[in-house]
Amino acid sequence: MGAATEITVGSATPEGVGFLTMMKKGDLIGTIVNIFGDEMGRIIAPEDGMFFGLRALANINSGDWCCFFCKVQGERPIVAAT
Repeated sequence: MGAATEITVGSATPEGVGFLTMMKKGDLIGTIVNIFGDEMGRIIAPEDGMFFGLRALANINSGDWCCFFCKVQGERPIVAAT
């Protein structure tokens, strides 16, 4: 992998992946491409959960972190506003 690559957030849908959207294990979070647009790798959801933070810089090197992902267990209760 070259020293300069970038991450694009996307999925099989044109809308892409939304922050704080539930994902299933194996769902595509994003794609890593080189400066020519060639796909170098894919970022896959490691567990059922959601990603809530994305790297601010467009470039990424092998071994760098790229996003924050949280494993979600169960459902969050809905609390009525008071």
